[in-house]
Amino acid sequence: MVKVIETLLLVALLIAASLAQPAWARWKAFEEADVLRLRSEHIIKIKKDASNTVLRKTALKILKQSAIQSFATMDFEYDSRRTRQRIVSAAVVTNGKRKLVPKKLIEDKPMSSELTGFSSENRIIVAFPDVQVGSIIEYEIEAIEFNPRLPGFYFSEYVLGGIAALKGQFLRIESELPLHQVISGPEGYLTVNTSKRGSLHTLTATLNQDAYFESTNEHPDFSEWSQNPASPTLQIGTHKDWDALMNYLTPRYQNALAEKLPETFLPMLEQPTKDTEFVAQMDSLHTAISSSLRYMGDWRNGENSLFPRSLTEIANTRFGDCKDLSLLLAVLIRRLGYKADLAIVWRGRPDNSPMILATTAYFNHMIVRAEDRHGHVYWLDPTNALAFSSGKRTDLAGNKALVVTQAFSAFETIPKIDAADSTFELVMEYLEIESEHVKYKFSFSSSAQASANLARRLRNKTATERREFFENLASVGRKVLESKMVVPEVSDTVVRPVSFTALKKVHDVPLKTTAGIGVGISMELEDILTIKPKHMVLGVHLGFPETVSTTRIIPLRKLVGKLPENCQVKSPWMDAERIFSSADGKIISKTIVKRKERYISNAELKSRDFTELQNRIRVCLSGVMLIFEER
Repeated sequence: MVKVIETLLLVALLIAASLAQPAWARWKAFEEADVLRLRSEHIIKIKKDASNTVLRKTALKILKQSAIQSFATMDFEYDSRRTRQRIVSAAVVTNGKRKLVPKKLIEDKPMSSELTGFSSENRIIVAFPDVQVGSIIEYEIEAIEFNPRLPGFYFSEYVLGGIAALKGQFLRIESELPLHQVISGPEGYLTVNTSKRGSLHTLTATLNQDAYFESTNEHPDFSEWSQNPASPTLQIGTHKDWDALMNYLTPRYQNALAEKLPETFLPMLEQPTKDTEFVAQMDSLHTAISSSLRYMGDWRNGENSLFPRSLTEIANTRFGDCKDLSLLLAVLIRRLGYKADLAIVWRGRPDNSPMILATTAYFNHMIVRAEDRHGHVYWLDPTNALAFSSGKRTDLAGNKALVVTQAFSAFETIPKIDAADSTFELVMEYLEIESEHVKYKFSFSSSAQASANLARRLRNKTATERREFFENLASVGRKVLESKMVVPEVSDTVVRPVSFTALKKVHDVPLKTTAGIGVGISMELEDILTIKPKHMVLGVHLGFPETVSTTRIIPLRKLVGKLPENCQVKSPWMDAERIFSSADGKIISKTIVKRKERYISNAELKSRDFTELQNRIRVCLSGVMLIFEER
């Protein structure tokens, strides 16, 4: 019996995002580097239309055998529709002897497009011959951007991080457009100077000291995080005022929204007009789009990386990328009489680079911002297979969105997921506890937000595969002797809450002690205790906020000693409580863990609050053993 109870929380972890494994991370010392960047020169010339030429001169010294695999063959990618790129020279210097890389060891060819979209990417591969420890790899690359994605707008970012230690870094830009720069991350590593002569703006940036920002990581699956850039970062752009960028983007998007809806899309409005609630209407539109159109992009035309294709072309091809599908969804929503606008966002974990300079480089995705008749805002992403209009997408929650089709385009923050949004409740009530088996009633319920990952996992699975999943969930890893369960319905089109109950008889041998039968209550949040703040150089990614309630109901026998005292743990990042009670001839153990924040920063890890959290977890949530006299 002890084993069954101890593994109950694992059921939640099958569904919930578990706490990332902490790492005993530290910054590596300079002498630990595998490769040393002796020289890195960037000479950039920018014209009035933002077309530009970049000349890169780099020299890398191989310090360890492991670096040969990473650097003896190098590749350089570029968009052939926008850029011409060539290797000016490449060589290997070993023991003072310089050997040029012959042309036959340099290849420039188109890359194969992914199945989700056409592209015009090329890749240059350079195989440096006879590279040894101590060799210096030299290369010079010229890139000419003749077709800027945003005419008149230039932006670039330089990060002094990565696996190479830096000894030399130099950047010089001569621009016919004004230049702005932002330095973020650790201070004191970069010096930037600017000047102007006539219409020519000049910027130079130099490295003041050796730099090496690579952390150790004994747990590869640990997800480290920093609220600010972990290494010095220089951003350079021609615009600080977002109005100019919006004046360029917005008219095109607004014209696209004003296009007449092709007749082939009119049937998509039939079901939404029958629904009476906004969320149901949005789910119906989402389902209609995902069932009728497939995701596919065409980025061979530079404009299609920023602007959607026409509704007519989308209708004729029956496919589209995020911009195309969002355009169609917004037009359909407007046909229903609601407000809908297009918004560009970063899909994925929020970038820690500051959004100060005006650029589209901060964004990689387009979605729809919609409002119901009461002014409530919904962020809708039609590229997902499952509709979830009422919830918050984990890859968008908390991120900045730039709404580009409102009268006054502006940044908005997509709401974060709250612990109250994503909830799991698990109950295990023991009906029989015998010498070699345990019989119990298992109950599981989750909110729609918590069920989102579950729904994606089970989408398109067979009935047998779904039954097996829920059977395993309810048997908590034990050999099943008897089972009675109705498999819950999981929609293949819309995310909904999931709940079910099961009667299970599983093989389990109770733990016997000299005082009686032992029933274990496992420790909670043990991973938090393994974090040693003094070893951390970055913060911890906890996963998305959620609440997990775990209840164990045990038939009452004569208890040896007393029940543990109830206790609580509170902190800025998570709360927990453990409650013991007896009622109706049963002992009830209930643990509620509420993860409130997505991250704990490095500074917070070193704070008194985090130390107090660890102390409270040790006292309140440690493993305990309840001893019952044998009958």
